[in-house]
Amino acid sequence: MKTLPLLLKWVALVVLALASLGARADDIDIYQGTAGGAAPNILIIVDNTSSNDASYASTCPASYNLPNGTLLDMVYCAVYGALE
Repeated sequence: MKTLPLLLKWVALVVLALASLGARADDIDIYQGTAGGAAPNILIIVDNTSSNDASYASTCPASYNLPNGTLLDMVYCAVYGALE
């Protein structure tokens, strides 16, 4: 009786593994876009914990009108520069 649930679990695992083979993509697919012209969805996550409140003496090279006192401000400057 124990072998039937174990067999079903293995069959389900194999089916899921085979089903995921068709959902593969290369990184270049993100940058080239699609033939239909729809833009890809990209999520950018910025860590804004208290460790990024450390003093950081630098200035943002671009004129984004951002404060320039902490490490997090430099992260925002880099994100704005990358998205420009």
